[in-house]
Amino acid sequence: MPSQSKVTVTVKPLDPATLGPPPAGYDYDGNAYSITGVYLPSKKPIQLPPAKCSVTNFNICATVQLRYAFNATALFLMQGSTWTKVPSQASGSALLIVGSTDKLGIFVAVDPHSAGGPKGKSQTGNIIAFAIGLAAILLGTFAARVRASRKRRAREAARQKKGTKPVSPKP
Repeated sequence: MPSQSKVTVTVKPLDPATLGPPPAGYDYDGNAYSITGVYLPSKKPIQLPPAKCSVTNFNICATVQLRYAFNATALFLMQGSTWTKVPSQASGSALLIVGSTDKLGIFVAVDPHSAGGPKGKSQTGNIIAFAIGLAAILLGTFAARVRASRKRRAREAARQKKGTKPVSPKP
């Protein structure tokens, strides 16, 4: 905006359940986020120029990136009480969805709805990782104790060979 030198953008996490039902055919996949902005010094709301946004046309539109919890496949913007799909692309390995928009507002990542309500989110990978980590800690502790015991016996044997009295451990 002419005569404005800066902008301030505010990102506020929201519980999506407080916004009403998710877009038809989808379930929420993580928080919703309210993204607003103002020009400075006037503090007038940012107005993005209308544009045809797509995942290949990021130069003209604002880019919105959201982290999601499990399996998001789409990004939506709430306009009034209606959800509008935002052109986006998900990166499953990074749990990140990136969209291109010419509007600011409330955004949410979603995944396809499954029959019988929201999908149960599997924690199998987390449980396996925890079990492997615990086993590694226990094995490491055991190995350290065996090694310390062998060193202690070797020191005592060397002292007995020299004819010195064994030193009792300090309390």
